[in-house]
Amino acid sequence: MKKFKKILALALSLAMMLGMSVTTFAENGKREPDDKAEVKITGIESFTNAEGNTVYPTVTLYRIAKGDYDANDFKGFIWATGVNPEVNEGTTVIDIADVAKKLVANPAGITPFTGAESGIVTAGAVVNGTFTATVNAGAYIAVITGGGEAIYNPVLLTATYGATDNDLDGGEVDTGDTYASLFGSTAVTKISKPNIDKEITSNTKDDDGKKTATVGDTITYRITPTMPSYPTGAANRTAFIEDNMSEGLTFNYESLKIKIGTAEVPMTKATVAGKPDTFVYNGEVIANAAKVGNGFRLVFLYEVLADETTGLVPDMTVEYTATLNGKAVVGGEGNTNDAKLVYTTNPNKGSSYEDPTTPPPTDPEYKDKDVEKSEKNTVYTYQLAFKKVDATTNNALPGAVFEIYAKGTAHTDTDPGSVEGTPIDTVTTDANGYAVSTKVEAGKYYIKEKTAPAGYSLNQNVYEIEASWATATTTATMKQESYTTDPEGNGPQVGWLANDRFYALDAVDIPTTGAEAAYLVKSSVQIDTVTTSNAGAGTALLNTNITNTKLSSLPSTGGIGTTIFTIGGCAIMILAAALYFASRRKTAK
Repeated sequence: MKKFKKILALALSLAMMLGMSVTTFAENGKREPDDKAEVKITGIESFTNAEGNTVYPTVTLYRIAKGDYDANDFKGFIWATGVNPEVNEGTTVIDIADVAKKLVANPAGITPFTGAESGIVTAGAVVNGTFTATVNAGAYIAVITGGGEAIYNPVLLTATYGATDNDLDGGEVDTGDTYASLFGSTAVTKISKPNIDKEITSNTKDDDGKKTATVGDTITYRITPTMPSYPTGAANRTAFIEDNMSEGLTFNYESLKIKIGTAEVPMTKATVAGKPDTFVYNGEVIANAAKVGNGFRLVFLYEVLADETTGLVPDMTVEYTATLNGKAVVGGEGNTNDAKLVYTTNPNKGSSYEDPTTPPPTDPEYKDKDVEKSEKNTVYTYQLAFKKVDATTNNALPGAVFEIYAKGTAHTDTDPGSVEGTPIDTVTTDANGYAVSTKVEAGKYYIKEKTAPAGYSLNQNVYEIEASWATATTTATMKQESYTTDPEGNGPQVGWLANDRFYALDAVDIPTTGAEAAYLVKSSVQIDTVTTSNAGAGTALLNTNITNTKLSSLPSTGGIGTTIFTIGGCAIMILAAALYFASRRKTAK
């Protein structure tokens, strides 16, 4: 891409009046230096200021040419020194941006006219979006400032005479017009409204409109800016993008890239410390970049990017990635990265900001166009939490190992102990009995114990739990097994009964005579599923504690199956057995 040079931006069609002779007008009557006409600018937009009031921008009108009269009639225009008009094939051409830059730098006006005064025309105000001023014959430049988020480029107005009458005609320009439609020259629009759109393009799961991901996921972002329109040769054509991420996201600076159309422009690292990194396109640096904190600053170089004819920059996108880390906020406000487009609303003042390694401008005429609040591209993550306790004492049990499975893993409610597939996470209960898995996004999951704490039986139930924004839903599928004693000696022996007293199998004081074996037989299995929903977002807490039973006792629940003979009987079952045999002995007597 060749280096673009400044060009004379706008053509003012004054050839006819400059070539007019006194004789031509004399037959139509006298044209006087005191003749007046109205000039107008329409389409000026109001905005709401910091105090909540609806206001309009400020319009300052500068005269850059005045009517030249003699005793007989109007002869043409006298231009202010510094305007430097060029006449080409009967058309007078001026560089409006250059003239406006000089006027703003010296509000008293450009170097005085040759033989006439110059300066600011203060007449007129913005009413219902229209600026009106009553002026003498001449050429004028309007500089519009303080327009909120909008950028107004300089506006050229004229007041001159028609070819066949004596009326001084004023000019009218709408801020939405292009210079091409007014003066036969292609150039930028006179008003632009920069904006920025940002989206997450990969590696998230939608949860009712919210983007969710798990810790460790790398997320891709894309920014599409609506760039400001600055005239070629403007004093200040600042435009840059900033992005700052919350600590739950780790910004991957090396992933930063620009796309112009479908062409990818990768970042070129600086070879000198303290200098910005660059983006080189067709042999020219089009942007400078720097990593700032947990984010970046990307500055565009308009002198290279802008088309020399239109002054516009090409359509571009900016892409980069970030990884959700262990500091990610669970639920709540989520994990944000706030992108904004920073630009100047006064291209006639100051100079372009191009070094991202230094702090950005603090001038009040620089604006931050933030991504709309509803589109801040927050990434939400969830977590699963549950507690492990002793079935009898309810004391917390550390050291239990659990596997987390994504919903869809093979599992049937009729066999609560069944779960197959590859777990997405493995967690261990802490000193307080809690285990937490952060490797979850929106969706349903299974929890299954892999290793019980030392001295405890394995809980073979599978627990279902859902992580979502609207609810934290938990479903516990429990297997309840009922047991009865069997006087015929069927089933596993759980102890001894002697003299109406029950003794455990490993008891040391079992009577050597009169002791009868005590048996328990599983008579039924009942499957119970309990589901609860808790309003809120973030942590899905299992609504029931996951219990473990010591190997020396027999639980009444917990899916012990065929291991019953290895873990003994619980107090309730023991008592039931003792009462049964005691009752049988009494009946026999």
